Amino acid sequence: MSSRLYRSSQSVRRKYLAQCIERNGTTMLSPCTECVRRMRKYYLVVTRTEFDKLRSIRLRLKEQLERVEDKEEKLVEEQEALLARIRTE
Repeated sequence: MSSRLYRSSQSVRRKYLAQCIERNGTTMLSPCTECVRRMRKYYLVVTRTEFDKLRSIRLRLKEQLERVEDKEEKLVEEQEALLARIRTE
């Protein structure tokens, strides 16, 4: 990712930070091992507010995913029950 694009677009920056937080789980003052391995230039301080915002977004998405998985599981169970009822008729 070019540094100019990285600095110019806040949404791109936020997505990139989310990936790095996903890898480390902490705020970054130096490159993570993934950035070092890929030889990326990455020296950045994540503010506490940015970190909290990213973490809250991540938690919200996890909760949504869990709800969707529960709904999917219920639908599969209902489908199996209907198929069993059709087979017995």
